[in-house]
Amino acid sequence: MKTFHEAVNRSLVVVAISLTCTAALAHSAHAQSTPTIFQTTLQESGQATPEISTEELQQILANGSEPVLDVRSALEYAIAHIPGSDQHSGAGGGQDHGSSIPPGRR
Repeated sequence: MKTFHEAVNRSLVVVAISLTCTAALAHSAHAQSTPTIFQTTLQESGQATPEISTEELQQILANGSEPVLDVRSALEYAIAHIPGSDQHSGAGGGQDHGSSIPPGRR
């Protein structure tokens, strides 16, 4: 009788390990195929400019490859802004900010 119980216990352990591994692999595959909040974009129809993800913005800010401009009012910028962005607002509203971008980076 002892050997029968040992065989059943071993079988249960093997089944439990198999189920655990299967669940872990399924979760891992799902997690890899689903983008995180940092990897997604909104992509509105008829969008005039390309959109970048939060990850891409973090890389741009880290290596300084592109200027990041914030054209909100000075008050809005003071309340909350992206660290590393430059504030470029004016009383004219809707003005061309291209002249404030350094040459070679336009």
